[in-house]
This record gives sequence, C-alpha cells and structure tokens, in this order.
Amino acid sequence: MEFAQYMKKCRENFGLTQEELARELYLHSEEEFGGVDASVLSKWERGILHPGYRRKAQILSYFQTLGKLPLPCWRGKDPEYIERSICRKGMDYILARPPRELVVDLSMDLLKVDDFRIIPLRHFDRKEELLEMHLNLHTHINPPFSRLSLEQFEAWSLHPDSFFYVALYKRTFLGLLFAQRLKWESYRQLMEFQRQKNELTSEDLADAGEEAGINLLAHFSFDSRVTSMLMVRFYAYLIAHQETIREVGIYTPLEDLHRVAERMNLQPRRIQQIDGHRYKAYRNTLDQVMACEGAMRLLFPKKPASASAPSPDGQ
Repeated sequence: MEFAQYMKKCRENFGLTQEELARELYLHSEEEFGGVDASVLSKWERGILHPGYRRKAQILSYFQTLGKLPLPCWRGKDPEYIERSICRKGMDYILARPPRELVVDLSMDLLKVDDFRIIPLRHFDRKEELLEMHLNLHTHINPPFSRLSLEQFEAWSLHPDSFFYVALYKRTFLGLLFAQRLKWESYRQLMEFQRQKNELTSEDLADAGEEAGINLLAHFSFDSRVTSMLMVRFYAYLIAHQETIREVGIYTPLEDLHRVAERMNLQPRRIQQIDGHRYKAYRNTLDQVMACEGAMRLLFPKKPASASAPSPDGQ
C-alpha cells in the first residue's frame, strides 16, 4: 500500500476531514507540520506531493494515538499481504553494515531469490544438525556465563508462537533468525538484567494471545539478501501480531549491532559489565519501532514494493 492510500484510509476511518487532520497534525508536531494545510494534505493523498520519511513517521504516530495500535488500519491483515507490502530495498537502510560475525556475505548472486524459502525451524527435517552448527557459532560469540544449551534452543524452537525461522536454497541452509516471544514479566526481567538468557525456560514463552515482549535472540546468514528476507519476514510477524506485542528488544555484547538497533529505533536502556563483558539492552515499544524512518522505508517507500517476496512456507 502506498502511503497516500494509507493516510487517506486512516483519515476516513477516524472520521476526519482534511482540514481537521491538518489542524490535528499541527498540534501533534508543530515543527513537522507548520504550514501544512488541507491543500497540502490533498496533494499527499493524491500522490502529487510526497511527505518525507520523518513526516510519514509523525503522521503514523498521530494515527497511533487514535487507533491504539502500532499500525492502525492494518489490523487483521493477512501475513502474506503484509510481507508482499514490505520493501526489501528499504531493509538495506536498517541493515547497513551488519556485524561480520553474523553475516558472512558470500555474494551468491547467481542464486535466484525465487528459489529461496523461509520456513519455521520446526518444519526443517535437518533441524538437529542445524542447531548443532548454530550452537558452535553461539558459543564462539557469547561468554560462558550467558551461553545457551542445545536443549534450550531445541525446546524454544518447537513453540508455535515464537519466531524461529530458517532460510533455505532448495534444501541448503543459508541463514536463520530466532526471536523469542516472551511473557511480559520475563521479557522485562531479561532487559533489566534481572535474569540471564540461559535462565529462561519454555515456561517464559508467551502464547499468541498473551501480551509479550519480543527478544531478538540469534541471527546468522551467508548472504546479505538472506538477512534482508529474514528481517522482512520478522517485520511481517510483528505487524501481524501487533495487538499483543508490547515491545521489541535485543540483549547483546556485540557493539556493532548498535547501528541496526538504532535504525530499528531500539534505544539503549541499560548497560552492564558482567565478568568483564559489556552487555547492552536495546528496547522500544512496537509503536516506536513502527513510527520511525527505518520502518517508513520498509512499509511506505517512495516507490511501492513489488509483489516478489518469497512465499511464506509453513505459515
């Protein structure tokens, strides 16, 4: 959906005229909307003029206050529709220079994206082999006090409402992205360093209808395009579950991840030294994750996204 269509749909859903919306936006952010009147809004809605990404984010922020959702007017959208609507090119902005420990870019340009598949890990017939490989990477990156066991990864991957996905080229593994859907209190304790990751159990995982915080747990890929595709699927997951996801966070010793966190609009909230290792907890509400420049580039690019996203196998 183009931003012009989205803005008009929200305005009409909330029963506002263009004159009323212009006034409300000015009150919401005088800095961004000083001088914006009904004639300007009319041109935005018709696609004659286009607001910049900061203005788009502020317009979405205003509609969030009315709709009480991170993406009002997208409630109940099918995950496939959401994924097709996300601009993979916009993901390049968020994923600028990801850590080399997590993305080993082999530049597999000869592989056709249409042959890539993204499926839940629990549906992968070589799951145990993949988890063992990932555990070696996890052990290399994390200090002993925060390392997870193979049994923990396996148990969490079976939970139907967490995000444990792998990318494949035919049957060859290309990448993974794991994110736990945690019960709110468990998530809060983790992000405030009251608990370690390896202290979490399956009892801390939230079901689909429970209020939750999403902990970005692990990522690895052999190609930057794979990283982008996994993150597109992750954003589609966040949007499809927007009514129950309260926050998104990441708890990591990797300094290089701050660029990705910043462009996702995750904010550093706590820093703690543990056994000589400096850990940062980045987090933000899902409202704020969606109402930022990075998300606007994904959801409402200057040129609409094509419908070439890979099919969502296994959903």
